[in-house]
Amino acid sequence: MIANAYCKLTGTNPTKKVGDLSEAEVQKLDLLIRSKNPEGIPSWMLNRRNDLETGKDTHLTGADLTFSHESDIRMLKKIKCYRGIRHIQNAPVRGQRTRSNFRKNKGKVASVKRSVVAKAAAAEKAKEKK
Repeated sequence: MIANAYCKLTGTNPTKKVGDLSEAEVQKLDLLIRSKNPEGIPSWMLNRRNDLETGKDTHLTGADLTFSHESDIRMLKKIKCYRGIRHIQNAPVRGQRTRSNFRKNKGKVASVKRSVVAKAAAAEKAKEKK
């Protein structure tokens, strides 16, 4: 969606392969992608709307996006809001159920332990089949 908007703004063909782009087209796209507030793109398409520090709508990429995401989580933990506490506990944040999912040792849990008598009976049955 945002890629099509970038292609429309720069005037490049959206079906064209990246290797077939001219140097001028690559420069235009690179300049548009690096700008944090691209002109002509609606705010609902941007991935960082109403930033907490600046209050502006921006579109972040790469390391800037991961840094802002981590700093947002750090801030939630610091103010100890509900979402921050759920992040601290490594629990689901957005209201998912936790009865059967999100268990720490999910792979290590055995459903029912077999008794010694049941194991011996299963071993004898296996010998009889052979």
